[in-house]
Amino acid sequence: MAVALVVLILFFVGGTTPETAGLALSEPKFTTLALQLAYVYFAIAVLLTIGFPLIGIFTHPKGTGGFLIAGLVFIGIFVISFLLASNEPIPGVVNPANIPGPIKWVDTGLIACYFFLFLAFLGIIYSELSGIFRK
Repeated sequence: MAVALVVLILFFVGGTTPETAGLALSEPKFTTLALQLAYVYFAIAVLLTIGFPLIGIFTHPKGTGGFLIAGLVFIGIFVISFLLASNEPIPGVVNPANIPGPIKWVDTGLIACYFFLFLAFLGIIYSELSGIFRK
């Protein structure tokens, strides 16, 4: 936490790179450091997200079914998202990434996010309504 705070302070008050100094959109000097720290935090989050359920499977083997169902639903949402995604380049955009491959994957991620958002809202509504009817 302290490392993140130091990097945050350096990012905002550490000055700008010489190449972008004086421009309207200047790049902070410690952008690379901030991104590298974000990658480290992301890797830690992924390892913990995968690691704790795996530990749970080995310590409580009866709960494996729920983990597998959740994993299959997760994979199913991404497969459905991939099938619904478009790979048509965006008209009028001149960018090397405006090609079918990356566009298909970005669209897949967006559609999957919409599915997960919808499921989150359904879960909130269900938990609230089930609490009302239990009383």
